[in-house]
Amino acid sequence: MNDLSVSQVMRRHPVLVVPDATVDSALEAADACGVRHLLVAEVGELHGVVCVCDLWRAPGADPVFSRIAAESVTIAPAAPAALARLMMIRSDVDCLPVLRSGQLVGIVTRRDLRDIGLPVPETRCTYCKGTRHVRRVGVDDPLACFECRRSRGLSMAPFDRR
Repeated sequence: MNDLSVSQVMRRHPVLVVPDATVDSALEAADACGVRHLLVAEVGELHGVVCVCDLWRAPGADPVFSRIAAESVTIAPAAPAALARLMMIRSDVDCLPVLRSGQLVGIVTRRDLRDIGLPVPETRCTYCKGTRHVRRVGVDDPLACFECRRSRGLSMAPFDRR
């Protein structure tokens, strides 16, 4: 099973939002589709990835492209699924957009890899041990999830406007 390619495990119809979509509409799309990660793209061209936690504290009318955190780590469909696992671990990301010749063709997530027996270790919150929406501000900052950051008065910078 570990010799599968990314194209064999990826989702071919990821949830997409256009760059000028509002934060509110992006959150609605994520909720309606039951996903945490949205690919910001238009006409097959990837602009970036946003997690719903990157949108929570943003003004609802803001364009979603303003919440893209960093350049996306991507993978090719022909790459081994094991390489996708390694890239997620090294880059500390939960999903990889899949590009063929620069065009978006899918997404592979931690869950997709876990389902084929290639679990990606989860980043855990220092306080609650949860694995959802865990971020760090700097090298000396604790790994903390959105809820623990808010309830403990920790910096919300990872979730604030970039």
